[in-house]
Amino acid sequence: MTSKQVCQLLGKIIITRLSIPVERVKAYNQNFVPPNNPDLYVLIGVAYITTIASSLTYPEGDRAEQRLKQHGTFNIDFTSKGEEAADRISEFPLAIDSFYSIQQQERHHISITKLSQISNLSFVEGPSSLNRFRMQVLVDFVTVIEKPVEYFDKFRATEVVL
Repeated sequence: MTSKQVCQLLGKIIITRLSIPVERVKAYNQNFVPPNNPDLYVLIGVAYITTIASSLTYPEGDRAEQRLKQHGTFNIDFTSKGEEAADRISEFPLAIDSFYSIQQQERHHISITKLSQISNLSFVEGPSSLNRFRMQVLVDFVTVIEKPVEYFDKFRATEVVL
C-alpha cells in the first residue's frame, strides 16, 4: 500500500461514516479552493513518513519482492464556511474508531491510530473566514514491490566497442 492509497482509504472511511459526498473529500495536491458555501469539505494528505524496515526476498526464484514498512502521520483537515465543521468535530475520531474502519484496516493490513487532539486552525484564514480543524492519524503500512530478476546465465549479451 502506498501513501496515496492510504489517503484514499482514509477518505473512503470518512465518506462512508460521515455520509459526505465524494466530491467534497480531496487530497492536498488537488488545488483546493476554499468553499463559498456552508458545506463541509475534507482534505487528506501526508504530514511525514518514517521508514521502519526494508527487506528483499526471492519468493519464487525468478522474482524479487521488496517490502518497505513505514509509519506515517496523515493530516485530515475538515473545513466549512458555515458551522458544520465545528458541529461535526466529534464525528471524525468516531469514524476512525468505527467498526467499518477496523474492517478496512484488517482487509488492507494496516493500523490507524488517532492522535489525542484536534487542532483549531481557523485563525489561519482571518477573522471572517472558514472553520478549519485538523486531526492527525498515525498509520503503519507496508509497501510491496515485485519485479522479475535476471540471473547471470540469462543476462543479455553485451558488445564491447573499442
